[in-house]
Amino acid sequence: MNWFLYSLSQYSNFQGRARRREYGWYTVFATLIILALVGIDYALGWMDAERGLGILSAIGAIVLMLPSLSLSVRRLHDHNATGWWVLICIIPLMSFFFTLFMIFAQGNEGENRFGPDPRRAPEPEPVVSE
Repeated sequence: MNWFLYSLSQYSNFQGRARRREYGWYTVFATLIILALVGIDYALGWMDAERGLGILSAIGAIVLMLPSLSLSVRRLHDHNATGWWVLICIIPLMSFFFTLFMIFAQGNEGENRFGPDPRRAPEPEPVVSE
């Protein structure tokens, strides 16, 4: 959960690199959140069958869009690739393979043109609510 919250807090950071762990956990929690919102939309009758989108799931997708984009760009930077490669997700089937690649492929060892190796950085601090 800390990686998800950390990624949300980095929503406007398109610089630097992101670890596989950060991308993977963010993807897991974002997917679970959207699935829960879709379930709530169905339960409340707010799901539009024609569009396949409900009110809550649409709001959730909009809220998670910018953090997902910034995290994908930073993950690409970990592979020493420009963030413009994120546009490959426009091609329908390619987005699935792109996500698998981003989760499972290890980034460059050591520093690259986008910054230091994130595996050498400390883990994010746990978020404690008071």
